[in-house]
Amino acid sequence: MSYSSVAAIVAERGLALTADNETALTEAVHDAIVADLPDGAAALIAQIDAFLAGEAAVTAGGQSYLEADHDPKSELGKQLMRICGTDVAREAFQRQYGVVINFLNCCIVLVSRQGLPPSWLAIRQVGSQATPDC
Repeated sequence: MSYSSVAAIVAERGLALTADNETALTEAVHDAIVADLPDGAAALIAQIDAFLAGEAAVTAGGQSYLEADHDPKSELGKQLMRICGTDVAREAFQRQYGVVINFLNCCIVLVSRQGLPPSWLAIRQVGSQATPDC
């Protein structure tokens, strides 16, 4: 997934594409996502803020989490897929906000503090598939 403004942000900040700039490059990816996918970024940030404010109503494997399910065919759903569907984008938000983000199928965003058990995620992944192409 590409974020069209990331190259300009990196250039504006004078960042070299080196491992030494990992933190600054991750911040540039975050800022590009906020600029390029404003609705998706706002929805994810609102979910993170709600989780951090204590609105987690569900637990799995002893971990509290907050879940949001979005229509993958909607504009918001498409933006969230672009944000949550790549490791680097998820990492940018995780670092910025100090949470773990999991993404199931094409539409379920889970926010937790320490991550959810892989076995539980696998069960949810398989169990939440509405259709082969959902």
